[in-house]
Amino acid sequence: MLNSIGKQTYEEVCMSYSVRGFLDGVAYTVVVNRDDPDEVDGPVSGSPPVMTLLEGRVGDRVWATPTGPALVLSLDDDRSILAALTELTQVYETAGDVPQVLPPEVPGAVY
Repeated sequence: MLNSIGKQTYEEVCMSYSVRGFLDGVAYTVVVNRDDPDEVDGPVSGSPPVMTLLEGRVGDRVWATPTGPALVLSLDDDRSILAALTELTQVYETAGDVPQVLPPEVPGAVY
């Protein structure tokens, strides 16, 4: 499907990605699989403590950075999952087709 300017939408381009990090000092891996969202575990799977954390925060606002943007966590939204993992855990590695959570940098803006 093409959007109004003839480009594919983000959801059609993004396939899957993984996130590795630490939660309370314990290593974890989470995989967001958009290739087959009907998998047994759904489109998001991973270490049980992290999945429990994400499931418990569904509907909460999570922050991509301390000053925003804020996203509402949904296990069907790649960007909000990555923002939640970044906010709630210590992410040390991402791989695959990782979504862009932050808006593109604006020339001349101070960050």
